[in-house]
Amino acid sequence: MEIPTIIKNSIIGVATIFAVSAITCAEDRVDIRLKETIQYDQLLEKHQLTGLSVAVIDNYELVHLIGAGEKDYGTGQLVDPDTAFSTASVSKAITGLIAVLLVEQGVLDLDKPVSEYLKRWSLPESDFNKYQPITLRHLLTHTAGTSQSGFADYYPGDDIPTLIESLNGEKLARYKEPITIMWEPRQRFKYSGGGFVVAQVAIEDVTGKTLPELAREMLFDPLGMRNTTMHQVGHKEFPKNVAKAHAFDRSHFGDGGVLINPQQAAGGVWSSAADMAKLVLDMQKALANKPSKVISPWVAKTVTSIQTFKKAGGWGLGWARYEAQGNLDWFSHLGYNTGIGGAVMGSMEGGKAIIAFGNGVHRVRVPAINEVIATTIKTLGWKREIQVSETDIPEEVRSRIVGHYRNLNTGYWSPFHEVVTIEERDGALWLDNSIKRRAPRKLIHIGEGRFKMDEFNGSEITIEKNPSDQSWYLTMGRKGMNSKAYALRKLTPGYKLPYDLIYEGQFDVALAAYKAWKQEVPESSLLTVRNLLQEAAYAAENNQQTIAKDFYRIALHFYPKNSEVLEKLKAL
Repeated sequence: MEIPTIIKNSIIGVATIFAVSAITCAEDRVDIRLKETIQYDQLLEKHQLTGLSVAVIDNYELVHLIGAGEKDYGTGQLVDPDTAFSTASVSKAITGLIAVLLVEQGVLDLDKPVSEYLKRWSLPESDFNKYQPITLRHLLTHTAGTSQSGFADYYPGDDIPTLIESLNGEKLARYKEPITIMWEPRQRFKYSGGGFVVAQVAIEDVTGKTLPELAREMLFDPLGMRNTTMHQVGHKEFPKNVAKAHAFDRSHFGDGGVLINPQQAAGGVWSSAADMAKLVLDMQKALANKPSKVISPWVAKTVTSIQTFKKAGGWGLGWARYEAQGNLDWFSHLGYNTGIGGAVMGSMEGGKAIIAFGNGVHRVRVPAINEVIATTIKTLGWKREIQVSETDIPEEVRSRIVGHYRNLNTGYWSPFHEVVTIEERDGALWLDNSIKRRAPRKLIHIGEGRFKMDEFNGSEITIEKNPSDQSWYLTMGRKGMNSKAYALRKLTPGYKLPYDLIYEGQFDVALAAYKAWKQEVPESSLLTVRNLLQEAAYAAENNQQTIAKDFYRIALHFYPKNSEVLEKLKAL
């Protein structure tokens, strides 16, 4: 095994590469290529990120493991592959695994009313769950209709809520009301950390153990994840080697920079890249029916099987299934705590994975991690080309699919904006989001009227008539699966969007259309001041000054006191 090597010094810290004896590390085959293409010290400096930890798995082996930068900016305390980061919402995937492991043991039933498991707390009464009781399957797939999307972080010295206080809306910075049920289960996808807290209480009430205890006993200890815990700072099992949360200026968040997530099921796991690689590898071996340590093939396939397409791309039991980097099929989860978090991605086939954690705010951490993911996939040659159908697109499909669509799945993490347009150009079909409208993606026909887009989403796209309202929709689904989501409803042929009317020089008609849109969709993304300013700027860049002025006039109508709008109009 190669001795850990110092790569180079930088103003941010020192990057070091380690080999871990628990898993074979093929330094001579892959590490050299990744070290040559990902200069971690330069990456950190470029994005102003304090620290980063990365693990890469290829062909069911750990091939790359690195810690770069500092755990605590300016201290010289270096990140290593065993440094624990707050994984934030990656915790939900761990919770899903624990729940399904308990199902395998016969302790839980995913489809039994969760109210039958709850002892310390009761679900609020609602007409929405009177005939369709909420189950663990609903809670773990964000389809239960529960509120409380995400939670604020806490720090030592704060008045920290218990699980029950959290569900009752007590001591919460973001919510003042108890968790509620907003619609019938399975009707919509709505990201709900509160739903995972309900699941946590149910699991603990049935087993008589805390979720952190169960996580350690069922996953962390058996897999040798020595630097991973659901316990929070102050507990005897909390790791000593941890990264601290940093603001944009690299100061600490809170007192000392070590945050607390009392809603452990939703965001409380601390883990290292090295540890999380062990869990992902066990999952992948189980999926491939290879010998695994803890996770059985049934558990691995159950948690990653797509349970709902209400989230475009699909969602499993705790795990997301919508990622499409390299056009591979991934199980994954992202983590977005304040000043710290990361991404965990494992391929459903072939034993490929990328785990990356960083300690900086979203706007510096996310671009850095995305660069690591993209570079890794390119360097290791993982990308698959989408197989194009040898047959032409059926003419009825081609003519029917062109037009404007309204996005009916505008919830958390929808890949589409509020309006989507499909156009035919030079014999090809292109899909464009309304807000950006500058980067159309080609619809690649894969046969039988089914389409995909390069590295955009795991779903296949078709146009079908919805039996419920007899309207045409873009559907999201996968071949061989019965379920699908009628995600985007086609607008009447010839329908003109408000911004189309601006480009046609019909200002008064456009203003009336924007007003009507605002009345129907009060929080419409089409009507944000940022979008209207972007539309105006784009027109101005293309020497369409009259159109730019009209967009500023629309913005002035809805935001009469906005100083930027007033300045831009004055300058024209």
